[in-house]
Amino acid sequence: ATVEGGNPVTVKIPLVADVATAKVSALEVIDNNAAADGTDTTRVRVTVKDAHENPVAGQVVNFRAGEGVILPETATTEKDGTVTVSQTSLKAGEFRVEATTGDNWTQAKSGQVTFTADSSTAKVSALEVIDNNAVADGTDTTRVRVTVKDAHENPVAGQAVSFDAGTGVIIPATAETGKDGTVTVSQTSLKAGEFQVNATIGDNWLHAKSVL
Repeated sequence: ATVEGGNPVTVKIPLVADVATAKVSALEVIDNNAAADGTDTTRVRVTVKDAHENPVAGQVVNFRAGEGVILPETATTEKDGTVTVSQTSLKAGEFRVEATTGDNWTQAKSGQVTFTADSSTAKVSALEVIDNNAVADGTDTTRVRVTVKDAHENPVAGQAVSFDAGTGVIIPATAETGKDGTVTVSQTSLKAGEFQVNATIGDNWLHAKSVL
C-alpha cells in the first residue's frame, strides 16, 4: 500500500489459529516412574493444533486417567499451544492418561505413566509357612513365604528381606522379593523340634513377622 507522495506503508495483520478445528495433536510423557506415595509426580505434555498445524493458545484440554490416578480434569494451553499437567497416585502400576478437546474422547491422545511401590515405606506384611513337618536330616526342607508391601498396600518388588531362625535351623540370611512382592525361602535342620522363623526389612527386628 502507498500514501500520497508515494511512500510505502507496512501493515501487520495478525493471524490466529482456527480454534474451531483445534484438537490434541500429541501427548507425551515427560516425567515417569514416580513413587505411588500421593506426592511424587509423573507429567505429560499436550500439544493442541488446528487443522493447518497452527498451535492453538488458550484452548481448554480435558484429561482423564486410570482408576487411582489423580490429575486435573482440565487445563489451558499456553501461547505455544502446549500444556503440561502432573499426576499422582497411591496405587502402583501402569496407567493410561488421555487428553482431548471438548468431550470427543474418540479423538483423544493417550500415553502410559508408571507408578512404583514406595520402597521407603516397605515392610513385611505377612509371613506364612507353606511347607512344614520336614525330617531333621539336613536335606528335607520346610518353606516360608514372605510378602512385602508399602504403606499403601502396594507389593514391593526387588526388596531385600532379612531372615533368622531358632538355633539349629539353616536359612538364608537374605532373599529378594519378586515382581509380586513375595519371596519364598527354605529351611533345613539336623535338630528336631519347633523353631521360630523371623523376617524383616533391614535390621529392624522390632517390626519383624514371625511364624513357628
